[in-house]
Amino acid sequence: MFVFNDNKILVRENNIDLDLDFKNFDGGTIINTSKDLPANWQNLPAWLDVKDPVLKDDDEYINLRAVWHKFGYEIFLKVGGAWQFANWFRNAQFCSHCGEILKPRDRDYGRYCPKCERVFYAPLSPAVIVAIEKNNKLLLAHNSAMPANRFSLIAGFVEPGETLEQAVEREVKEEVSLKIADIKYFASQPWPFPNSLMFGFNAKWADNNINVDGEEILDANWYSCDEIKNMLDNIPDGASIARRLINNFIANHV
Repeated sequence: MFVFNDNKILVRENNIDLDLDFKNFDGGTIINTSKDLPANWQNLPAWLDVKDPVLKDDDEYINLRAVWHKFGYEIFLKVGGAWQFANWFRNAQFCSHCGEILKPRDRDYGRYCPKCERVFYAPLSPAVIVAIEKNNKLLLAHNSAMPANRFSLIAGFVEPGETLEQAVEREVKEEVSLKIADIKYFASQPWPFPNSLMFGFNAKWADNNINVDGEEILDANWYSCDEIKNMLDNIPDGASIARRLINNFIANHV
């Protein structure tokens, strides 16, 4: 069982999947649990969501980003999935149509309104991220939300009515003014910050010079494989799809 407090998870005796049931946890006030939800639905583990946590012995709460460093990518995926449901239960308790308190369904992880009978599901926000190549160089950009000197790939959320490829083209044009071509799907990744599903792509530069928007993107440039190898501390780390796309570019240009 996973135990969450806000956007952190309990680690006890170097273990993150704790041998608990819904009655014997005394490490805080329980807000929500998965006890009334279908057991093992979609292979999701049981979870508790608590406030006012009480730490014992070597207990600690770590953030979700620290999970993959400490426990590996597969555990990160499981934790991220469970946390998204816990976070949704915490923040969406009432029907958005009539205001009635939502109840859990017995067939899935949805919630329903007993008054107007509407059914709700945990939100998922599709986003795209793209590695753009020009003359054996990769475009890396500094987003205003990033720490200083940190660079990554162009990314953004998909808008209603867009295909994933259209979203890639639009985000690149809006943020760095480039036209791109040969857009090819790479891989996807659940990203629980807070509820994204990232779709990764590769693309080729087609036209225009870099002209950053000055709001989201403050700086951007083309970097060779060797230059990127010398700035590994300043690009995304771990198992993020951004790093996988960058590593893929390096692997193809050795």
